[in-house]
This record gives sequence, C-alpha cells and structure tokens, in this order.
Amino acid sequence: MNPLTMNIQYVVEDGPTVTVIGVDHATGDQVAVVVDLKPRERILQALKSKGGNETPTFAAEGLTMALEFALAEPEMAEAG
Repeated sequence: MNPLTMNIQYVVEDGPTVTVIGVDHATGDQVAVVVDLKPRERILQALKSKGGNETPTFAAEGLTMALEFALAEPEMAEAG
C-alpha cells in the first residue's frame, strides 16, 4: 500500500459515514476516503447480508493512521 496525501475538495457527511474527496498529490487522480464510524460488527453484518462470505483483510500490525486537516499554505511567488 502506498501513502496517500491529498488536496481535499469536499467533505461529505452522511450520518456516521464521512467521505473525504480530493486529488492525490502523487498521481493527480481523484480519490475518496470513506470513514465509517459504525461499530465493526454492524459493518461486517452489512457485508455478509450483501452476499459476501469473507471480509477482505490486510496484515496491519504496527501500522497507524492519522487523519489531519490543514489549510494549504499559499505558494510563494518566485523573485524575478
């Protein structure tokens, strides 16, 4: 997995789910990050009710996630 740094264009709040939409710094691609604040068991039940019998998982021991919002600093004009 690659790190993601993005310029945020929109934050969409829909109850316990928040979607952050923006542009990936590295590729220029549109990206979305979905944060679901529902309890884990409710998420797993919803996946299983849609026919999924296995939950996709990744080894993540030792990984951390930080979600920080910061205003972009204006670019300095180059001296001519």
